[in-house]
Amino acid sequence: MLLRVLEAAPEANGVGIGIDLQGPDIARARENAEKRGLSGRVSFIEGSATDHASPADAVISCGAYQAFGTVHEGFRPLRIQTATRDEWEEFESGVAAGAED
Repeated sequence: MLLRVLEAAPEANGVGIGIDLQGPDIARARENAEKRGLSGRVSFIEGSATDHASPADAVISCGAYQAFGTVHEGFRPLRIQTATRDEWEEFESGVAAGAED
């Protein structure tokens, strides 16, 4: 998911950080980032997310809030922004189009 977001936002500044406990998943993510030309925009860390908690402009969690404890502990946003249905449809169709190639 992180790589898809980075591809969809080529003008975004900063670096995406992927954290996972599973070494083989991290290795596969690094390989996929390299293949997509994104290795300069992403970093991957093998370990617990609780050991690498720091402020972020955006957080993508694929149902893994428990990595930080409870939902409340894991996500203490300064602001919450949601997409309109049209914005979501546009983003989702772009992601799906990339997956169909």
